[in-house]
Amino acid sequence: MDLANPNNPIELPPVSHGALAPDDSARAVQATEMAADGGIAASPKQVGHYYILEKLGEGGMGTVYLAEQRFPVKRTVALKLIKPGFDTKDVIARFEAERQALARMDHPHITKVFDVGSDEFGRPYFAMEYVPGLPLTKFADDNKLTIRQRLELFQQVCDAIAHAHTKAIIHRDIKASNVMAYMADGKPAVKVIDFGVAKALTGDKLTDRTFFTQRGVVVGTYDSMSPEQADGSADIDTRTDGYSLGVLLYELLCGAKPFDTDTLQKVADDEVRRIIREVEPPRPSTRLSSLTESRTAAASRQTQIDALARQLRRELEWIPLKAMRKDRSRRYASPLQLSEDIGNYLSGKPLIAGPESRVYQARKFMRRHAPAIAAIATIVVLLLAGVVATSIEAMSARKAEYQATQAKQAAEENEERSATEAQLIKDMLRGAGPAVAQGRDTSLLRDILDATRTRLDRGSVTQSAVKADLYETLGGVYAGIGQYESAEAGFRAALRIRGEMPGNQEAAIASAQYGLAGVLHRERKQDESQAILRQALMTQRKLFGEETLQVADTLQELADVLKLYRTGPTVAEADACAREVLAIRQRLLGPENLSVATALSTLALVLQKENQLPTAEQSQRQALAILRKISGDDNPDTASLYGNLAVTLNMQGRFAEAAAEARKALAIQRKIFPEGHRDTAWSLYELGGALFQQGKYDEAEASLRECTVIYEKFPGDETYRQRAIAVLNMALDREGKPEVSATTRPQTQPATG
Repeated sequence: MDLANPNNPIELPPVSHGALAPDDSARAVQATEMAADGGIAASPKQVGHYYILEKLGEGGMGTVYLAEQRFPVKRTVALKLIKPGFDTKDVIARFEAERQALARMDHPHITKVFDVGSDEFGRPYFAMEYVPGLPLTKFADDNKLTIRQRLELFQQVCDAIAHAHTKAIIHRDIKASNVMAYMADGKPAVKVIDFGVAKALTGDKLTDRTFFTQRGVVVGTYDSMSPEQADGSADIDTRTDGYSLGVLLYELLCGAKPFDTDTLQKVADDEVRRIIREVEPPRPSTRLSSLTESRTAAASRQTQIDALARQLRRELEWIPLKAMRKDRSRRYASPLQLSEDIGNYLSGKPLIAGPESRVYQARKFMRRHAPAIAAIATIVVLLLAGVVATSIEAMSARKAEYQATQAKQAAEENEERSATEAQLIKDMLRGAGPAVAQGRDTSLLRDILDATRTRLDRGSVTQSAVKADLYETLGGVYAGIGQYESAEAGFRAALRIRGEMPGNQEAAIASAQYGLAGVLHRERKQDESQAILRQALMTQRKLFGEETLQVADTLQELADVLKLYRTGPTVAEADACAREVLAIRQRLLGPENLSVATALSTLALVLQKENQLPTAEQSQRQALAILRKISGDDNPDTASLYGNLAVTLNMQGRFAEAAAEARKALAIQRKIFPEGHRDTAWSLYELGGALFQQGKYDEAEASLRECTVIYEKFPGDETYRQRAIAVLNMALDREGKPEVSATTRPQTQPATG
């Protein structure tokens, strides 16, 4: 039932709530006659102690009025009253069920019941909160809400329906006209209304009265109902509401329902139900292109048609399509999971709705770490060559080399790629990290990166936004495989292009600054990294607010940079930044989240610098518990945490425990990284130090020799190599062996791990 203001009446569902018995039809006729004879007035002047101001809307069994309560408090309410002649047992039972459903719930985004009673003719009514708003989609269009604003507002709807489900109530008629949107304290808010066809999930009935919904009778509104509703099935659960939420989200995004309403109205009911049960809806981006008012739809979202279509064509449209799957076992398990996935999209996290492939999951999970090597690089090669890979693991090195050659030739022959192809390349370059690569060589990926960068430098891509995106992506992938000089060049090129582009580029510039600062940090250019991060942070706080995931990410990088300064205000600021990151992520993402684990790890490293070692150890173990629960052991983050814990234990003099944790890190790294990876060297160093302190000099020697050989490949890590050689020489001295020179390459043998 629409509780909007009188200027925006909305029709109630055209679908029957159930078959009327013969006496019900007679009473309906009688009601019409009574109204004509001056009997029960169609619009009474007073109901109970409520004074009727005007009629707001009318449905199959009741009418809603705008009314005024004058005693004991004065307030405006929406009063729902059974229509004359419709006070049958079945209708009264449904009416009381709605009253009870609303009375059960107490949620800021669900309309509240204030009072119940009966009028002078014995017809039941209830007075509820008056919502002077508009249907959700009309409100969003009238106020020109952006896609982000629409998603955030829709999350309120998900929360409201989730609350109803906790009270064992299924709404069964979720649609735009049953979600009133309005401005509250200058911000958009919603109220879910009309639980007239709600169903209780448990044996705890909504009313002592009984009513019967005939098997096969459809309950709800056709263009929003789930396949099981269209089938007239009695087997309805919370995922039915999830489907309708998907339809509502679909409409919010592209400006139209999945199936054309005019078409559904022109065909017979059986055909409508068949369409709902069997026909897959078009993608929102496809539906947008078919609309005659597509320009209007884009304008009401503060964007252009092409830009909106591109935004939908990426991950965003996966969300409503998952919610609307015909097989309910493949939908979101709950409205909260749907809301969580929207949050994932807004913060750049992996989507639950993503393609059900390990490649996708690995790509999103590893995007901030060392990215794709040979396995995923093969996919990039195939994309550039226009061929789809069907089995990565089955490809031989020979075939991969051939595909790489073909890809390079294709890159030289084609002077310009379309924006869509560029986006595909960008997404796949971000690919999976070392955990998926399983130790393969990265030389093939470097060739692809270098070829792509050469094409960009020569101007083969002319669209500035696409070119900047690709440079930024190249920067991230180069950084992931340790090619920091090339990574820095990529990010600086992206920043230069962004700075020359028209329009507001602040958000995009801040993103590129964040990437560049991370590379400078790893190049030990801490002063410049710190300055750039502060610029990005200032921009993000202005654009997104103080407590957002973008701000948290930048604060964490700043904490990582500041902790490298050994003492003074910088370390204190690093502590404050790390704690703020943790607080933001815990509030926004909950206690068990990968980003929360990362924040705990960063805080622990800062606490190490402050010599708060027991607290640092506690944070590291808490982070490990979260990470292992979500992602298991075989990934770089888990290995890093084991290694960092080893450092903390070494600093506390708990050398045997430190060695055990370092071995755990080393075992993972030997499994997932190519031979000679710099992270492996760090674990070997910590293991060697712990073994030396235990007097196990021969084992320490083996570990430290391997460590120094690896560090020799990375000129930027010469300081770490010198430290390893110093400890190695102490072990050699204890063994009575000659020391090695810092300029001499030590002989190596594999360390136990």
